[in-house]
Amino acid sequence: MSLTQLQERIRARKTPLALTLSPDPDRLSPKILKNFTDMFGDVPMARAEALRYHGSQAISQTAELLPAVILRAEPYLRQGFMGMDVLSNLVNMAKSQGMYTIVDARCAGIEPWLGGGVNADAVTVLPYGSAESWTPPEDKAVFAVLRTRDAGT
Repeated sequence: MSLTQLQERIRARKTPLALTLSPDPDRLSPKILKNFTDMFGDVPMARAEALRYHGSQAISQTAELLPAVILRAEPYLRQGFMGMDVLSNLVNMAKSQGMYTIVDARCAGIEPWLGGGVNADAVTVLPYGSAESWTPPEDKAVFAVLRTRDAGT
């Protein structure tokens, strides 16, 4: 069911390309980061809100063009519980704009990503977990990450 939704969105937008969000707070526009650090101080909340702004701008500018968005979980989770909130908000924003959402968590368990607060359409897993940890609900998908271009990942 979930893969059918992705295929429908690819056909509707006539492209298999996806937006990938893997932001580095240190590489965000200094002006954007300064706005949030002026508001909250130099704390994880300021960096998380800068990531939210960056992600929401990217999603809103590409939602009509691209069928899917892939969100790397790690940059958001580095900001603590605020980062998890930002990740969840960006997934919900992308879904509300008609995009298929994939959280690139590269984990063994799928529960926090496909259910709960994040509720993405799909999640990436590492292939060393047991098959029971990969059984998604009927309307969700799991992608196994077998090989990446990143030497350290």
